[in-house]
Amino acid sequence: MWNTRLPAVRTEDIHYNIVLVIDCSGSMYGEKMTNTIKSAQNLVDTLQDGDRVTVISFADEAKVVLPTTEIKSSPQNTRDDVAIKLGYLRAEGLTNMADAIILAAKYDTTDEGYYSFLVLLSDGQATTPVNNSMIEELSNNAQRVLAVGIGEDVDSELLNKFGGAKWNA
Repeated sequence: MWNTRLPAVRTEDIHYNIVLVIDCSGSMYGEKMTNTIKSAQNLVDTLQDGDRVTVISFADEAKVVLPTTEIKSSPQNTRDDVAIKLGYLRAEGLTNMADAIILAAKYDTTDEGYYSFLVLLSDGQATTPVNNSMIEELSNNAQRVLAVGIGEDVDSELLNKFGGAKWNA
């Protein structure tokens, strides 16, 4: 499992805007999906009040699982809401990564006081073509793209195109 940590040193007036893009295709079934959900939850648990998170899943199509949500500890802990949404994710279908990239780019922000990370959790086994111009556009929009390879059969060639850091979870 990926032990997800964001840079710990930051000033009080800087918050994170995290866009989690999660592969829920059939190739992620079983241990890969379990590790993906745990990794996503670990990342969310490290966020501080005032940070924001969006969750996008993709299989046959890309969809917003959790619209942009500000992390708060009270009156209700929004981390729990994220955990519930992540718990509903199931692996099935094809891998339409292209639509996920297009959708994720809409949730990146250049809002003052926010530092954006787009975190792609996938085995990289796309069944729809992902062309270089999509990846370049995404990389140009997001302040930081982290492609996280899940499983032993990761398509590193595709995930390496995204730049950023890669881990094999």
